[in-house]
Amino acid sequence: MKTLIALISILVMYSQSMAQSCNSWFVSHPQSNGLMAFTSQVSMSGFFWGQDYSIVYSWDFGDGEVSTESNPLHQYNAVGPYTVCLSIEIWLDGAIECSDSDCSTIEVYSLDTTCEALFELELDENGLLTTTNLSSNNLGEAEYVWYLEPGHPISSQFEPNHQYNTSGGFEVCLHTTSYEGSIEVCHSQSCQLIQVELPPVNCPAGQYPLQVQINTISEATAYFGDDVYISINTPDYSENILTDGFGMNGPPSVYTTNYCIPDGCYVVQLDYGINDTNYLGTLFMSSPNLSFIDSTNVFGCCAYNYELCLEADESACASSISASYSEDVCFDFVLEGWQNADSVLWNFGGEDWIVGNYIQSYCFLELDELDTQEVTAIGYGAFCEEGSTSSIIIEIPVIQSTSENYNSTVSIYPNPSENFIRIDLAKNANIKNFRIANATGQVVISGPLHAEINVSTLPAGVYYLSLIGEGVLVNRKIIKQ
Repeated sequence: MKTLIALISILVMYSQSMAQSCNSWFVSHPQSNGLMAFTSQVSMSGFFWGQDYSIVYSWDFGDGEVSTESNPLHQYNAVGPYTVCLSIEIWLDGAIECSDSDCSTIEVYSLDTTCEALFELELDENGLLTTTNLSSNNLGEAEYVWYLEPGHPISSQFEPNHQYNTSGGFEVCLHTTSYEGSIEVCHSQSCQLIQVELPPVNCPAGQYPLQVQINTISEATAYFGDDVYISINTPDYSENILTDGFGMNGPPSVYTTNYCIPDGCYVVQLDYGINDTNYLGTLFMSSPNLSFIDSTNVFGCCAYNYELCLEADESACASSISASYSEDVCFDFVLEGWQNADSVLWNFGGEDWIVGNYIQSYCFLELDELDTQEVTAIGYGAFCEEGSTSSIIIEIPVIQSTSENYNSTVSIYPNPSENFIRIDLAKNANIKNFRIANATGQVVISGPLHAEINVSTLPAGVYYLSLIGEGVLVNRKIIKQ
């Protein structure tokens, strides 16, 4: 026991005797009209993680003004050189442990410079970001630098696009800088927060989804580099299935990334790059095909090993189509269980197939006396084997259609037409509405029937005009020139 106490005393005295040092310096960026932005830089050695120290800043801007902010903005009211000094004091346990100062000469070149970084963002449902640069300056050409996603190269394009492959909150920043020769005379920056919500992953045949989700609980301060490294290997580490990394920045958020891997058992290693236990909240791995998972925190705060197995599960694949009657001869079809399909091929009779989604509407406009029809769908992607085929036979409501009486009371001209189609009806024709569908059965124009129908906006091609009344449906083929 005495030996242990002596050892602890020696360690305490050694830690106290270690030299503590600090260095300070700063960078400056001129803003519009004499405004200058200062950013302090501090390096320390001999301090330990977890020590409750504080830094006191003292700025002298060389024009009689001072500040105690860490990164101040200062307005100069005259051009010329200024000697700016930054002094720091590092306090620990009520005493100054270290101090340093740095002085540099800056130049205010003009009080009539204007530069402002402004932009708009558009994010589509698949995570593609489109930027619109609205920045302004009165100094001619400017340099633009975009920070779009951690771990990805910055962009110097005027209006770059960027594809996100991870769901979560991200901060997008634009820096614009104007120069006179090689001298920076105006700098501006602007940032916006975006929330990326990607659709569910669709894996090809023979592969299954694995989702990694990280919930952060405080704001990230690191921007560059990948914050999470992921490596998926076979249990004996003889084969690496994939290695990836993704970054995080901005406010607390849920970051989600998806992978597709074959069924089998794996060891998944995750290394959380930022050594900050206050930033990481929770971490999950999930899959609808997950049959086993076990996790171990093996490297202290920020690294994990997962042992997991994915099993092929075809029970979730669709084997049926549901149909709901819409109106007249129109139906809404659903390929059950294929909400995440890459695409679905539909056949509503004949040789033509329509490429659509798992939900498809169709109107049987060419059926005269036929009152039943087979509908077939083939789903691709999702979590199932590609090429899964389903069929259903539906009954088409019997509606008075193309009868001799109504054919004689309806006149449609000109046909073909370029702009307008005129409809002439007999006085006793009980027809109130119309509908025009394209060759795939999709309705493109509908509404109350008037004497003329404007078709000028339709692409050239063959269409089907339906005149609709109570218990009456008259179908005619029309050609748009």
